[in-house]
Order: sequence, then C-alpha cells, then structure tokens
Amino acid sequence: MKNFYLLTLIVLSFTFTLNAQNAQNAEIIFEDDFESYPIGPMECQNPPVWLCDPLYPGIVVTDIFASSGVQSGNIPPDQVTFAVLLLGNMDYAEYSIRFDVYVPSGATGYWSIQQEETPGSQLNGQWFIDATTSGGSAGVITYDITGATIPYPNDQWFEIFYLIDLDFVEIFMWVDGALFLDAEPYQGTWLGALNFFSIDGNNDLYIDDVLYDDLWLGVDDFSADVFRVYPNPVRDVLNISSKVAVDFITVYDILGNIILQAQPDVISPSINMSALQSGTYLVNITIGNASKTIKVIKQ
Repeated sequence: MKNFYLLTLIVLSFTFTLNAQNAQNAEIIFEDDFESYPIGPMECQNPPVWLCDPLYPGIVVTDIFASSGVQSGNIPPDQVTFAVLLLGNMDYAEYSIRFDVYVPSGATGYWSIQQEETPGSQLNGQWFIDATTSGGSAGVITYDITGATIPYPNDQWFEIFYLIDLDFVEIFMWVDGALFLDAEPYQGTWLGALNFFSIDGNNDLYIDDVLYDDLWLGVDDFSADVFRVYPNPVRDVLNISSKVAVDFITVYDILGNIILQAQPDVISPSINMSALQSGTYLVNITIGNASKTIKVIKQ
C-alpha cells in the first residue's frame, strides 16, 4: 500500500515531473499517523487536522488495529460521530489525499467529501462501505453519484487514494491500487473536508496514515511564461509554445505507462497524438533541469 502511494506521486501527479529530481514540488499540507494522541476521544490539535467542536463527537484514537505504528483512528457504531478531516475549503489547484482503511467482517463504513469544513455542508460525493442503512451494497464500496462499485477486503488494511483537480473539476480515485473513478466530474467547487460519519449501528471503520498534499505548490520556477500547451483538448497535434528549447516530451496514460516519447531539442516543438485513443493523458515536458506534467484530453 505504501509503495503504491509513492508510485502514484511519481507517475500520476498532474502537475509535476515523473522523476525523483522534482518530487519535492508536491508539498505536504499535513500528515497524521495517530501516534501522538492519547488513547480515547481525540482532543483538539495544533495545528488543527481534525474538527474540534463539542457539538460533534470526533474520531476515537485506538490501539486495537494499526496500519503502521500501534494506533489508528476509529469511527465507532454510535451513529453520532463526525470525524471531520479539515481540508481547508480549497477552491483551485490540485490535491491528493490518501489514507489506509480497515473494516472488520460484518461492519459498515461511510465517508463523504464536503464543500466546506462545517459538518452538514453540501456533499461533493459519498462513499458507502458494504450495505449501510442509507445506501451501498454488500462487499463493495459504492460511489453515490454514479452508483459505481468496487470490492474491498475485510479484516485487512487497504489504501484509498484521491486526486482532485479543482481547475478541471475532476476527481480520480484508487482503491488499493485499482483505479475506481477515472476523471469523473467533481460535484462541488470547493474542497472542504472529508467527513467520516458513523452511518449506522454496524459502522466500525478504522483510519490510519493520512497524507494530504498540495500538488501545485512549488511550481513558480516553471511558470506559465516558460511554455504553453495547445490545443487542449487535442485531436491530432499537440503544440508546445516555448521561449527556449524543449529537451524531452513524454506522454503517459492514466496508469503511468509510457505511450510516446520525443527529444525535440528545439523551441516550440509539437507531438503527434492522432493515433492515440480518446481519453486522459499526462504530458511531461522537460526544459533544462525543470520538468512539469500537464493533463491533456485527447478527443
């Protein structure tokens, strides 16, 4: 699971290079492995990661299960817990969110993405684990917007990974390395919070190793005036308008496979994508020691 996350940051980041030299461009907003809290109901943190509000019982720290270390966070079957992971009410750019999940046999689970950090704000998508009293089906994770489902394992940890593009208004999701949501329309305009709610009396969900990344921070040294890509969406030829020579162009599919490569070494090169199937591609452009990846839609 950890290896998949690292691979995803390298090969699936919409904004940054696909090599380790520029992996530093993605900036961690926060991470939480639950090891620093006392066992029991979580207290307020500084800086805040989880909502602290006396009106909303929050996540419970436990040592029953752990993906790493000895502790994790639990959403118990009390039907009142709002474990709200604060994401900052973001309204532009691209973000990744990953966390490990454990669901005991016979248990259910639930979370939603909220438009704002306040519990009960507009829902930008809901995910039901197993058949809950409010939705979902046995043995699968269900996405309420499309009804799409994907199986998951009981009694073992598995990874949830999101890429959310607020500029293109799209959401991608992987479940334990399997692509689940592929450029689905994101339902809101903001990225407010993840709300792990105790959906019913069978809810028993454990969370560990949370990591929240801003994928746009750190790109000022490779700004828009260095190059421009057009047209996007593209039908045949993708043009790269640049002020200096482009050293390398690599086109990846959404699974990270290399589809096309070129070493133009000229100013404002082009790459022919006419033979590619319609879909989403990642075009990595290297100029000197800087590299950036752009999401391109092939019609």
